Amino acid sequence: MKSPAFLILCLPMVSAYQWFTNDGWSKPARYNSQACENGNVYYFCGVEAGTKGQNPEPAAFPHGHDNCNIADGNNCVWRGATGLIICCPK
Repeated sequence: MKSPAFLILCLPMVSAYQWFTNDGWSKPARYNSQACENGNVYYFCGVEAGTKGQNPEPAAFPHGHDNCNIADGNNCVWRGATGLIICCPK
């Protein structure tokens, strides 16, 4: 019988992003998250990944990012898709 650790190691590795974004967005005037108040973040219009890590709007938001926060709670529209303004670490 094979050990459970061996079976886990044989599973395919998946790199799923938490957010999918455009190329960049302007800095919002106010913030909901303290994480977005510092100068070590980039701002984007983006959508959260689906429950299986899929990109719900690949034509509008082609770039994957992790560890992002909602910047100000406002919606943004990019190439016909609605997202949220978020900040992600540099």
